[in-house]
Amino acid sequence: MSASDQTSVSGGWLTNQPYLLLSITALCWAGNAIVGRLAAGHIPPITLSFLRWFLAFLILLPIAWQHLMRDRAAIRGSLGIMVIISVAGIGAFNTLQYWALEYTQALNVLLCNRPARWWSRCGRWFCWACG
Repeated sequence: MSASDQTSVSGGWLTNQPYLLLSITALCWAGNAIVGRLAAGHIPPITLSFLRWFLAFLILLPIAWQHLMRDRAAIRGSLGIMVIISVAGIGAFNTLQYWALEYTQALNVLLCNRPARWWSRCGRWFCWACG
């Protein structure tokens, strides 16, 4: 199998660029904090969080639609836990981040978010140990 065949099989050029994708992720993460800081005092944190995720929903819906329809039975079966995780993990986190950005600099928020991976692992361990 040649390199060009491998690229076409695995999803294209972009999926084979891990450093580029990781850099884009870091830029989006930092950009979110910077935009949140710029909007602080002008847009309420809950509104900013809602607008951000509604825009992401509109962008991703056409891409994910056929997968959502194919997996709708599994989604319906897990809808309750998906709603809880979404509200707690996405809605609350971003709202609190935007609220914090009203009182501090973007760098401080980014530094406080750094241990999020550790907290996620602790939470996963706790759920596994209790379940």
